[in-house]
Amino acid sequence: DLQNDRAIRGLESVLRRTIAYLSCRTAVKAGDFLTQDQRKELLKKLHETKNSATCPHGRPTTIRMDLPELEVLFRRRK
Repeated sequence: DLQNDRAIRGLESVLRRTIAYLSCRTAVKAGDFLTQDQRKELLKKLHETKNSATCPHGRPTTIRMDLPELEVLFRRRK
């Protein structure tokens, strides 16, 4: 398309996929060590984004649990 001086077809889709891929590759992964300050900063930045509920792939970034659910997970309650 560039060689023929035409608009690039599907450019927006390619850009979105590329940005999502790069975001995922540079993201904090399970098992990565973060200091307390780094964790706080990460959460602060997450809540400042427009779409903080999901990652670029659509998976949730946060979940809500009540105390009874937590107690069951930590075997404090049945």
